Amino acid sequence: FEWVGAIHPEDRDRFVEASLTALEGRCGFESDSRTRRHDGEYRLLRTNGTPIHDRTGEFKGHVGTCIDLTELHLAEDATQETRTALAHVLRIESMDQMAAELAHELHQPLAAISLTTGAALRSIANDRADSALLREMIEEVQRQALHAGTLLGGVRNFIRGELDLIAPLDANEVV
Repeated sequence: FEWVGAIHPEDRDRFVEASLTALEGRCGFESDSRTRRHDGEYRLLRTNGTPIHDRTGEFKGHVGTCIDLTELHLAEDATQETRTALAHVLRIESMDQMAAELAHELHQPLAAISLTTGAALRSIANDRADSALLREMIEEVQRQALHAGTLLGGVRNFIRGELDLIAPLDANEVV
């Protein structure tokens, strides 16, 4: 079999084994292998062998076909690269949306903290500091700071993949 030398060395043993097994078993076979063309370029070929018999049913050999899968293989690689690039773009867009959402959500507690501390400082500066009112203001600042921390913790867990995406939900509470 001189033509076996055209099969890529890494594919040759597998191809020869499939061919010989089919020849000995007088059955069909299919094998993919890289095969060198006359110009030295390797192409991915799918070789099919179908047994042929004479009128008496005696096995006479195989008739074969080769289908060049190179372009299909290259197109599949390009498709996979495109999918990978698209997934990357979608991840970046998701992160961008998440950053915008986070900025929006953090704006409220931070604004409340700023307004409350500003009012408390003005109260102290004008010598009108009521300890009960200052206590309420400080407690509000603490609540808003905890809320902001909870938002950041949720984002951190999401990024680390620790966020439970499926959780029990009370429909009445949602309504």
